[in-house]
Amino acid sequence: MSDSAGGTANVHVLILAAGAGRRFGSDKRQAVLPTGRTLLQQVCHVVAASGLPYSVVSRRHDTVSTQFPLVISVDNAAGGMGSTIAEAVSQLGAGIDGVMLLPVDLPLLRSHTVAQLAGRVRRDHIIRPRCGGSVGHPVAFGADFLSGLEALSGEEGAQSLLVRYHDAVQIHEVDDPGIYHDIDTPAALNALTLSQFPEAHR
Repeated sequence: MSDSAGGTANVHVLILAAGAGRRFGSDKRQAVLPTGRTLLQQVCHVVAASGLPYSVVSRRHDTVSTQFPLVISVDNAAGGMGSTIAEAVSQLGAGIDGVMLLPVDLPLLRSHTVAQLAGRVRRDHIIRPRCGGSVGHPVAFGADFLSGLEALSGEEGAQSLLVRYHDAVQIHEVDDPGIYHDIDTPAALNALTLSQFPEAHR
């Protein structure tokens, strides 16, 4: 276990992909990007390139996410994001130094950013990226906050912990607009071009 003076690579990334996609109008995880990958495949590709361990968080018996070898299945996704996060984190087991929460709708994210954030994890810090004045995801929670994540419920997402433990939040400046360029609507998907993707992830 790391202490507050040193970083760690023992950070598990949770790709949050258990939502119903109501705002998008269909299963956006299967939407095909200009890279030729689906949205979920793209985000998994980026995280895999960072070298960090990761899992796709999905609803149990979800046929899309079961195409991936690293899956955490949850039963309470219908209860809200808080319930989803709590159930997923509780399945990670002991021995990790932190967890990184990554929504599935950030396909322009760079693997270098994910690795950078993991390198800054301390057990008593919450690390949040910022680019050009805008904060985004993924957000990394040190080991001291895992119990807080497990206690979330309903629609109360991890944002509540950022407010409650604001003194522990560390902002990390990155050169990566992919941290906030989310794909929530078909129009946002259709506006994507291949040139927007980092060359390493095309």
